[in-house]
Amino acid sequence: MRKEPNPDSISLGLIQGGSEVRIIKYGEKTTTINGLEGKWIYFKGVDTNLGSDIQGYIFDPFILKNYKTPSDILEKILEEKDDKIKLSNLENFKNLFPFDIYREKEFGQHAVVDFYIEFTKCDMIRNKKKYNHSNQNEFFAKLNSTIRNFHFNEFEKLTKCEFELRQRCNQVEEDLHFPIRTYDNETKEEIKAIFSQILIDSRDEHNCYSMKSGKKYCFHIDKNDKQYQISGMCYK
Repeated sequence: MRKEPNPDSISLGLIQGGSEVRIIKYGEKTTTINGLEGKWIYFKGVDTNLGSDIQGYIFDPFILKNYKTPSDILEKILEEKDDKIKLSNLENFKNLFPFDIYREKEFGQHAVVDFYIEFTKCDMIRNKKKYNHSNQNEFFAKLNSTIRNFHFNEFEKLTKCEFELRQRCNQVEEDLHFPIRTYDNETKEEIKAIFSQILIDSRDEHNCYSMKSGKKYCFHIDKNDKQYQISGMCYK
């Protein structure tokens, strides 16, 4: 929030995300700031955090109009078919809503936007490299080879970007999907430890493998666009 309609003017402080404001006047000139195009507007309102009256100038890309919510905007962004445009819009979206409090209020956890960014990046990599797992026998040969000699990059090629790792196959908790490429080293080591216990020749019709411990470990295999990929793993 600025005293005058330019980014070098005196700052009047930050407006709490979610505050409702009334637009008094639009500026005449369109300008670009940090890659965002818009106009300065003069507004009045009440800060939802402090409960105090506020007025001043703000760059209009930071204002949601016609009672739209961040969820409305995010949903529209995710409909974009071009991954490069989608990624750019998602990153700009984060710039529009920099406050953790508002993001948590709107989404439950602000990491959801980071997830979509990573998921889009992962999809772009997959589309560029065009991993070919259209033959079932070839797919399981590669999976068995990866289990036998674990290398995370090779395992990553066999998985969907949206990947689910569960401790139990019958868990009833809400599914949590994350791009496999974002997993930290601790999780990679966990997968490596699981693979070291799998008996390669024990796969059944449900894609479950017996383990040295006596348990079974199952792979959820999807076939989309004639391509086999692992969508999840779990203990049975």
